[in-house]
Amino acid sequence: MAGKSILNRKFNNDRYMRISPLIVLANVLFYVVYFILRSPRFADSSYWMDLERLVIFQPDLVATGQNIWTFLTFPFFSNRFFPLLFESLIILIFGTRYEMEVGSKEFMLLYFSSSFFAAIVSFAVYIISGYELVFYGAGASIYALILALSVLHRYESVLLFFILRVKMPMVVIVFLLLDALYLYLGYNYIGEAILNFLGFAYALAYVGLRIRISLRQFFENLI
Repeated sequence: MAGKSILNRKFNNDRYMRISPLIVLANVLFYVVYFILRSPRFADSSYWMDLERLVIFQPDLVATGQNIWTFLTFPFFSNRFFPLLFESLIILIFGTRYEMEVGSKEFMLLYFSSSFFAAIVSFAVYIISGYELVFYGAGASIYALILALSVLHRYESVLLFFILRVKMPMVVIVFLLLDALYLYLGYNYIGEAILNFLGFAYALAYVGLRIRISLRQFFENLI
């Protein structure tokens, strides 16, 4: 368990400010604009490509000094309806509960730092190896939220898929296994799966530093 330091110092006057619904709203607005730009009315335009270029994280562009802001913007963008729906539900269910329990500042720290960490890793991989992982969507933030909330409620049981009752920490493990299966079957873009795994990896370190619950405690409560 981590000792007291600047890394786990709590925010002063951290209260619930309903940031989670605002993030969902921003995600939906990005999708609506993207959907409109892909409609027949704009069939002859490349506006939707311009929007992608301005929002998603592409290491090759960042390496040339372009679109530096995409380190922060890519979690807001999704170009498919069902992933957007899934992410929105997770943010509203898991994110809202986590935000209410730890405060909005702590929630935003986890949500945005997890995605930023994933982008840093992607950029480092590109600089070192030349292999490019393009990131978009809130996968890293989603998995970080699920794990952090699962740690806080590691003794709590939930009915997974309305069938199997498991402890909260097992939920994120099941999601990761499904990601690996989807990737193996070709349903997932490799960048999407890696983004999710990076969010999980980041959250493991985060809960040890910020929530001060060790990895041993987390894995002891999987079953």
